[in-house]
Formats: sequence, C-alpha cells, structure tokens
Amino acid sequence: MTRHLLFLLIAFLCSLPGMAQSENAPALTVGTSAPLFVAPDTLGQKVALKDYRGSWIVLDFWASWCGDCRREIPGMKRLEAAYRNVSIDGKPLKWLSVSFDDNHENWRKALQKYQMPWPQISDGKPWKKNPIAAVYKLKWIPTCYIIDPEGRIVSGVITAEGLEAELSRLSGKQQLLLPAPSTERGTDIMTALRKRHSVRQYADRPLSQQDIADLLWAAGGKNREDGRLTSPTAMNRQEIILFLFTAKGCYRYLPEHHALQWICDGDNRALVASRQEALAKSPAFIVMVADTRRFGQEGQQAERMMCADAGIVSQNINVCCASTGMATVTRATMDKDGIISLLGLDSTFDPILNNAIGYPAETE
Repeated sequence: MTRHLLFLLIAFLCSLPGMAQSENAPALTVGTSAPLFVAPDTLGQKVALKDYRGSWIVLDFWASWCGDCRREIPGMKRLEAAYRNVSIDGKPLKWLSVSFDDNHENWRKALQKYQMPWPQISDGKPWKKNPIAAVYKLKWIPTCYIIDPEGRIVSGVITAEGLEAELSRLSGKQQLLLPAPSTERGTDIMTALRKRHSVRQYADRPLSQQDIADLLWAAGGKNREDGRLTSPTAMNRQEIILFLFTAKGCYRYLPEHHALQWICDGDNRALVASRQEALAKSPAFIVMVADTRRFGQEGQQAERMMCADAGIVSQNINVCCASTGMATVTRATMDKDGIISLLGLDSTFDPILNNAIGYPAETE
C-alpha cells in the first residue's frame, strides 16, 4: 500500500509541468491595454512602462527563486540577441524584465550570474503580494507579454519557445507550418521493429514535406493537449531540442506549433556529417540538442538522463523510418562546436545525437 501511494505521488509530481502549461496561461486578453506601472531598476532609478510607448515590448515576469524562470533564461537570452536589431512594422523591439524577488541581494546575485543584457526592474515585493502581478493577473511565472507601440497586449506566453513563435509571426521571420502528421500511416509496431536497421546510403532526392512533418512529430511532437510529447523526458523537462539540416537551410522544430523556425539558409550538412564525409549529402539530418539549463540539474546522473532522453528521440526516428519506408542511422559524430556556433547557442546547449535520414538507395 505504501509503495502504491508513493507511485501515485511521483506520477502526480511528474505531471505538474504539463498541467502548468495548460492551466496557467497568461490571463490578459489580446487587444486590451497593458496596465501601467513604475518600478526601480538595479541603480534605484524609476522605470515607467509608459516610457516604452512607440516601441514593441517583450515584458518578462520572473524571480530568481523560480526554477522554471531560470530554465527559460538561456532561451530568452538567445531570442533577445537574435531580435536585438529587428524592427516590427518599422518600430523597434525592446525588452523589460520585472522581478518578484523580495530579497534585493538574491536578485542582484542572479542578475550577475545570468547576465541578461536588457533593463531589469523590481519593486522588492513578493509575487503574491505584488500590485504589478495583481493587475497582470499572473497565475504563473515565467510569463511574457508582447505589447505593441500603442500599449496594447498582442500576445502572452509562458516559455521561450512560445515567445520565439510569436516574435517570428510578428516580425515576419520565416516560420513554416508543417502539414499535420499522418498518424494512420505506416506498418504496425512489431513489423517496424523487425524491419529496423541502420542505413548509410540514400537515394539522391530530398525528403517530402509530409515525410519531414511525420518524422519530426514522431521524434518529439506534441501528442496531447497538455503539451506533452511523443518522446518522454525525465520529469517532463522537454529539454531535447530538434534541429533539421537540409541542403536548403537549417531549422528548429517547434512542437507546440508543429512548425519549423528558420535559422539560416545554405547547406551546412557537412557540420553534422563531420569526418564521415560520405554522409554529407544525406537528404536530411535531425540533430538532438540538450538544453541543460532547462533540465535544471547538474552532474553525471543528469547527463545520463539527458543522453537517455536523446536516445529515445532517436529511436522514435528509427521506428518511424522503418514503419514508413524511409532510412536512417543514429550517430554521435558531428562538429559540435560548429553546430553550436551556427545555431547561435551558448555552452549550456549540448548536441548529443543526430540521425541521417533519406530514402533507401536502389542498392538497398
């Protein structure tokens, strides 16, 4: 009985991240005026939201004691750097973070540690007693709102991934919505497992858009309304990010929207093939990158768990290929430093595995 109760408790705790995404969405309605406020910055100077009128604003609510907030910081920093010189409808995009730390020293230490290069403010009042949190009806942090130059709410999100999708939509940066996954295609699971084998030679033709959509969804797509994925991850951290490399460009897969976020044009498959040059012309690669900050733990056990999570994604790709007539091989070889540089990531991101993918060559 005691073991049964312990199992139920563990299951409940593991479900909390997914529940949070669906139950704690930002409450302010799109089109309403963003509530105004004033709070001091790190030097004690008053900063007013109304001073940002005329610009687009990413308004970020967080706290240094919030583990979910800390896990999103690397993604936020990457987005701020990527959009630093981007305008929307001719208006600049600015960033402002509001902290609910009631301990100034802890806030200062966190800012020093995480080095977020945009204005930071805090009135020193805790989240549940904070008047700013009250007028923004915050049920969860982190929460981000995008505010237009007239001061109206345009969008609200609770993850860096969601923010990326919204900024892409607003700025016109390329985002390709993929076809819906064909969940009825393919053989049964036992037949797929019987057929599964590694292939390193592929037909000289690109993958179809439908096959790319099905592969990415199988690898780590959203398969439930609560935001959980086809590939399980430890504690539902969802720390494995998928990047697609083709002859035309490099893209990040956004499971929440089943879409591809454009990263860069050009053929960079050689970075993934690395010293195995014969694979450089593989029609596509899916690269599995672990966001170690998002995982939220350090040490050998954490590294093993993230490697296991990447392995599950790779196996999903293998089974999908075997089931649908595509071919693949799982690899660890790649130019990790070159990939990190190309994708604009920092040292907290770790490329773990990749799958070369194509259609079987005629000799297969």
